[in-house]
Amino acid sequence: MSLTICDRSTEERNDRLMAVATHAHNHMATRSFRDLRPGLVDEIEAFFKLYNKFSQKRFRSIARRGPKQALNLIENGMKLYQRAGGEIEGKK
Repeated sequence: MSLTICDRSTEERNDRLMAVATHAHNHMATRSFRDLRPGLVDEIEAFFKLYNKFSQKRFRSIARRGPKQALNLIENGMKLYQRAGGEIEGKK
């Protein structure tokens, strides 16, 4: 799952990925935001808002996306990293 966060002072995206321990009893069936406790994602967004406020930054959450989009973010980030000359362990 991913939260897309934007710092309004620079309009720079700063995506955040959320993960749950699916082997943990209370998260076994969690596959999307809808499966989480009501209000939990709102609390996480409130944390980021407060955290950014202390850093003198303005914050807004612009999207909540599911696991497919989170995987796309990871794969695209890996491709960008490799194009920039980085190596990813276990990949050639």
